[in-house]
Amino acid sequence: MPRETRNKARRRDAARLAAERTAPRISRRAWVPVFLLAVSLAAAPAAARDPLSFDDLDTLLDSDPHLPIPANLKAFDPALGVVWTRALSAPESDLRRMAAETIGFARQLGMPGLEGAIDDLTRIAEDAKEQPRTRLAAIKTLVTLDVRTHAERLERCAGALGHDGVQIVYPALARWGYGPSRDAWLRTLTDPRSLGGDRLLAVISLGEVREIRADAALRGIVADSRARVDLRMASARALARIRPNGLLAFAAPFAARTGGDGRFERAMGAAMARELEGEEIGRFLEGLAVDDEPAVADLALARLIEIDVQRVARLAPRLLANRDANCRRWATLAVGALPSAEHCRTLGPVLNDPHPGIRVRARELLLVFATQHQLEDTVIEVALPVLHGDDWRGIEQASRIMGVLDHKPAAARLVEILDRPRIEEKVSAAWALRKLAVLETLEPVFAYAERVSNFTVGRQNDPAHIDYNPVLTHVFQLFGILDFRKSEPLLRRYIPKDLNIAEARSGAIWAMGRFHKGDPEPTLVASLEQRLSDTNSNPPESNRVRQICAVSLGRMNAVSSLPALRRYMERDTVNSPCGYACGWAVEQLTGEKVPKPEPLFEYRQGFFLAPVQKEP
Repeated sequence: MPRETRNKARRRDAARLAAERTAPRISRRAWVPVFLLAVSLAAAPAAARDPLSFDDLDTLLDSDPHLPIPANLKAFDPALGVVWTRALSAPESDLRRMAAETIGFARQLGMPGLEGAIDDLTRIAEDAKEQPRTRLAAIKTLVTLDVRTHAERLERCAGALGHDGVQIVYPALARWGYGPSRDAWLRTLTDPRSLGGDRLLAVISLGEVREIRADAALRGIVADSRARVDLRMASARALARIRPNGLLAFAAPFAARTGGDGRFERAMGAAMARELEGEEIGRFLEGLAVDDEPAVADLALARLIEIDVQRVARLAPRLLANRDANCRRWATLAVGALPSAEHCRTLGPVLNDPHPGIRVRARELLLVFATQHQLEDTVIEVALPVLHGDDWRGIEQASRIMGVLDHKPAAARLVEILDRPRIEEKVSAAWALRKLAVLETLEPVFAYAERVSNFTVGRQNDPAHIDYNPVLTHVFQLFGILDFRKSEPLLRRYIPKDLNIAEARSGAIWAMGRFHKGDPEPTLVASLEQRLSDTNSNPPESNRVRQICAVSLGRMNAVSSLPALRRYMERDTVNSPCGYACGWAVEQLTGEKVPKPEPLFEYRQGFFLAPVQKEP
């Protein structure tokens, strides 16, 4: 490395170290709650689906008839890699940087065949005259490409670029198990002049490779109340990996701390037990699992459920009363791992949990208990009080349980739920009613549909009516399943175009196709063919509605619609739901088999630099 470059790197690191030492210090106690919050958020339950999407509720519009359309295959234009590799030799540094960044991003997306850029990326990374940010981009992409054979060269590049380079390279070297770096990490760990960020990376890396020589230094950091909290916690985690056996005696005093920074000390105690095993460890973690600090409890429960799920299940009543979602999540998972009638009763109230991911998981576990462990009667017993309760969250989940388990006595309550205020409970009740298909529900459900339609149909500019779209699609499918022809005048009101309620209209058209199976009623045929052909208006008809129109025309034996069906089968192609539905209808009318759709390649777009497409 040229002397000038080394001197610049040293001056930059010295300036950063001076700034770190002279910057106003935040009180250690002020750091603790912020750090514990970060720990808790990092382990938070995965975000649940959008509660208003209802994509997880099946619909007969997708399965009757079944349209076996293969999904498009995600692919990359092979010429992209060639273009980007050429850009790595461009005269502009920013263009080289953007090319390097794009290659790394494309590999993260799964693009193969980018190894041809490795030599150029390495040249950029090692070029002392190159702009630092361009070198960093090249280094990061080389790490993304998993170039383990270049470990030594990357380590040198990182040293030349200081902390920014180290942040990228150290974690990769640790993942690769690159032995020569261990001595450097140990020196960084024990050198009091090392930057805090560099020491943190060294701690994490030494823990990753389980370097036993770091044991004493890591214990010293954990015990140093003046050290940064993130460094102490990282050291506690590293110790758990390096020397899991015999660490309990060291961790126990931290787990017993109270007052002051006691919450953080207990969190470190739990972190040090992350890989410990045995009866004694179970008792140790059980005490921390009910800690008042959520981050402490979460760290303890994450390990305790792995080594002794029974202990967590015994704690479930207390954990489920905790305000912290993580504690309730661990309790739900533990109880769900041990099917029994008692645990069915434990999970019942969890259907009302405020966190969507937890209440959905409780419902899924109860259904597993019912369908795989002969506990159906008990599951229904615990879900019925929730269904008859007043919490919309539990009503939504209990309705779905009744639908899956085909518990027809719940039908009357499900009809009542249609008039409740929340859209989530309405949709789940309508779906369950469709699954149960009880004749006695038809009249009250029809009365409901008529009431709703009076302020739904013809109000395209009123967003309020959109809420009823997913409810009515299941209601109308129910009418079709049970051949409830009294509803046809109402259903015909849903034929005219209204893109805001396309699913409800599709349900109505699907039902009428069943009412008129083999009966091409001229007025209905003309209306449905008009909807199928509405492709040039602004805006055009919903493809979902067009798809179901084609299905119903096929069911009705609408031979007069064959020209339109053939036209849109060719126009939309059998790789689309509408085009395939047209082909299915042609097959019903003529016996001609639907052309088999072949998977299509869908090239990813939007990269900053792409090859020019030649004109055909």
